[in-house]
Amino acid sequence: MKYKKYRRTGMIKYIRKQLHKYPAVRKSLVTLLILSIYLLGTHISVPGLSKDHIHVNEFLAQVSQLTAGNYNTINLFTLGLGPYMSGMILWRLVTMQKIVDIDKMPEQKINGIRMIVIIIIALIQALNIMLNINSVKINGIPDFIINGVIMLSLISGMCVLMWLCSMNIAYGIGGMSIIILINVLSNLMKQILELLFAKEYIILSIVIFLIILAILLCILMDKGEYRIPLNRVGIDSDYREKTYLPIKVNSSGGLSIMYALTLFALPQYLVYILSYFFKNNNILDWLVRHLNVQTGFGLTIYLVIIFYLTIGFGFFNVNPDDIAEQLQKNGDYIDNVKPGKETRHYLNKLVLHMSIFGATYITILAGAPLLYGLLTQTTSQLYYLPGSVMLITGLTLVVLEEIDVLLIGNKYKTILDDIIEK
Repeated sequence: MKYKKYRRTGMIKYIRKQLHKYPAVRKSLVTLLILSIYLLGTHISVPGLSKDHIHVNEFLAQVSQLTAGNYNTINLFTLGLGPYMSGMILWRLVTMQKIVDIDKMPEQKINGIRMIVIIIIALIQALNIMLNINSVKINGIPDFIINGVIMLSLISGMCVLMWLCSMNIAYGIGGMSIIILINVLSNLMKQILELLFAKEYIILSIVIFLIILAILLCILMDKGEYRIPLNRVGIDSDYREKTYLPIKVNSSGGLSIMYALTLFALPQYLVYILSYFFKNNNILDWLVRHLNVQTGFGLTIYLVIIFYLTIGFGFFNVNPDDIAEQLQKNGDYIDNVKPGKETRHYLNKLVLHMSIFGATYITILAGAPLLYGLLTQTTSQLYYLPGSVMLITGLTLVVLEEIDVLLIGNKYKTILDDIIEK
């Protein structure tokens, strides 16, 4: 017995040592565990729903799919990360406009305010879902209690999903991107399988061809960069030609589409709720009919949001002020550009041009199918396919880059360990 116990203890120590030695494996196992919990949660039904439980438009269904949720089947994680994303963008706008002075606030208070904003948005979305569902009738229990349980379950599920994402950021690979990626991929596969089972082979072939073409285009745009030659102090002249500052052509990836969907959906939720309580209101009725991508008014607003969010992400991911300051501190400079204010102005102009180019590309790719649907007066989940493919490609590249960093770090660690042992 003692020998078996010793062997078991030795095996556990060996596994721990190997996991510590290979962080990529350790983080991958944590991510697999988190994904398993997420997939389990998507199969846990919310209590109080009848079988014929929800009626929701295609756009809001697409929003939920691209934010790790699912409006087609109401489950624990139906709200997804939509409230979190909307809350983060609204908070960013508030801080940029200096409406709230966060410099003097403690970190705990800032996190508390952000969480309140997220919960309010989650409450709005949960209320919207509750108004569009058929709840069960139980003798002796008032409807408002059943509806309250449904809303509480949805909001609690969103909080659990946020916690899973934070755990994956701390101990896993891919952060919240991997959870969104799995959800979008599963829904894309469902659409492809539906075409296959319906024996729509011509449409399926066209869709697969367009997916491959979109993936290649997305990779090309993601990897494309404008290289600014740098003069670095202390570097031999033979290597100066190899030093440069890269500015990505499309630094936002497909994130701007995902965030644009959540932002555009937020006023829709509010309008639907208000129209439920204020019947026969002409303004609200007009907004309900026109505030969607099946109308020229709604589609224009949606594409404008994508365009400006892409530019915003460009400046967020490549901050010209920080880069100019860092170059000046290091004594590095760009040819024919003075360090400091002139460098900052030069970089701002360049990032703006790159961001406008990237925003135009994303807006056309995401908007062209929707414009076709508007002109032909048809609706289909396939019209959102370019946006989904862009998001899948962008998130996959982010996850692969993180894995590469872990593997490179592990190689250097192995080399150092070998040197120390010798």
